[in-house]
Amino acid sequence: MMIKKSGIVLFTALFLTACHLSPYSISVNDNIVFSPQGQLPEEDFSDPGLQACVNNYLNDNPDESMQSMSLLSCPDAGITTLAGLEQLGNLSLLDLSNNNISDLGPLRELERLRVLRVSNNQIRNIGVLDDLSLLNFIDLSGNASITCRQLDRLEDRLGNTLRRPLSCL
Repeated sequence: MMIKKSGIVLFTALFLTACHLSPYSISVNDNIVFSPQGQLPEEDFSDPGLQACVNNYLNDNPDESMQSMSLLSCPDAGITTLAGLEQLGNLSLLDLSNNNISDLGPLRELERLRVLRVSNNQIRNIGVLDDLSLLNFIDLSGNASITCRQLDRLEDRLGNTLRRPLSCL
């Protein structure tokens, strides 16, 4: 009986030591909600899908911070609003394909943005993109509510690096 108890104590000690030494994170539905590195933002975004995507990126890239992130890929993340995205002012590449986004307004502050993928969303107004002078590739395909006139203005600037919705080909 004494050997059994000492075995359990030894196993418990080894397990606790391994847990303490190994990096870990806690996730809910594959979205990281806690990381011991402590760099995860706390409710900086009103959209839980966007918050989870940023958390996942920061967990996978522990040397990065929200202010230093230059790329963010969040396809199929269930994102509906981009409120708070302006905090990521260093972004140069942003992929928000296959979400349910209708307003691109928060992108206005992303002056370093060069590549934007927002295909298959619910976008209606793309006027904010006119102000982003460094943009050199935009994918707007699958956004049938965008008027062709808006796209014509953008295409004058971007040429063949603009991907239009089928309704405006």
